[in-house]
Parts: sequence; C-alpha cells; structure tokens
Amino acid sequence: MFAVANRAVRSGRARPEKVSRSHHSSPRFALRRLRLAHGQSFIELALILPILLVFVFGIIEFSQAWRIHQLITNTAREAARLAVKGAVQDGTVTQSDVSALVTEVLTGSGLDPNKATVTFNAGSGTCDNPVTCAGVPEEVRIQYPYEFTYFGGVIALMCAFAGCDATSYSIVQIRTTVTMRGQ
Repeated sequence: MFAVANRAVRSGRARPEKVSRSHHSSPRFALRRLRLAHGQSFIELALILPILLVFVFGIIEFSQAWRIHQLITNTAREAARLAVKGAVQDGTVTQSDVSALVTEVLTGSGLDPNKATVTFNAGSGTCDNPVTCAGVPEEVRIQYPYEFTYFGGVIALMCAFAGCDATSYSIVQIRTTVTMRGQ
C-alpha cells in the first residue's frame, strides 16, 4: 500500500485528501435549501399580496371619492357666491340660476350634472335694497352619488352570498352644504 501511494506521488498524481464535510455543506443540500427558501418566499407573497392589494385599491377608491367631494364642495361655493352676489346686487337669483351654474361647473369638472341633486335656500327671498340684503345667508346643498369602482364587484359578490341588496352598499351619497352671507 505504501508503494502505491509513493507511485501516485512520483507520477505527479497526488490523491486528494478527504476533507470531513457534514451533509449540511454539500452542494446538493445548498440547492435544496435554496429551493425551500424560494418556496417559502412564494407562500409569503401569496399570503401578503391580497392584503396589500386591498390597501392599494382602498386608497384609490377613497381618493376618487375625496376628489368628487372636493369638486362638489367647490361647485357649491361658486353657486353660493353667485347667490350672494346676485342677492346683494339686484336680488334676482333663482333656483334655476344656481342650478345652471352647478351644471356648468360639474360638466367642466367631468362629473355628470344629471346625477347631482341641488338645493338652493335663499335667505329672505328677494331683496329690493342691497343694503338690507347684506348679511343675509344663502345656502347651497349638493348631493352626488359615488359608486365604488373596484370594490363594487366585491360588495356584489359578498351580498350574493349574504342575501342583501348590493346597490345600497356599493353607492354612497356624497353631500356638501355651503352657506355664505352677503357683505
């Protein structure tokens, strides 16, 4: 045996020494471990992704509803300003004048004015004297329906199982009231 080992050394082919390895450091185990880690990441993603998507689409839904609220609030301000200005100057502002302005502003904002409900409450009716009209409040109320874009289908599906009316849960009425006093 000693002679065989010497021949291997003389011929230039030295035997590699055996290195003590545990089975945890073998290349096969490392590959298996990588596959398990990849599978674990996939399962974690599958569990977290629906929750993340609900948050993202919830933010989008809320921002769309907030946008509509801001648009109808600004429209109500413009209508109340028209009512106060008309009441103070000549006292001849009517519901149709206010509705026409609301229709114009909502159309320019990209909203359907036919869906809006506009209520105009004049402070004391018509004023003959601009001095007596100062300080009289004019109130404009606008109500606009908002239908959930992304969650509407989810709500309809849940109501199909629960036996409820999906339209009463998927449409929300956005309301705003603006009151201005003539100066």
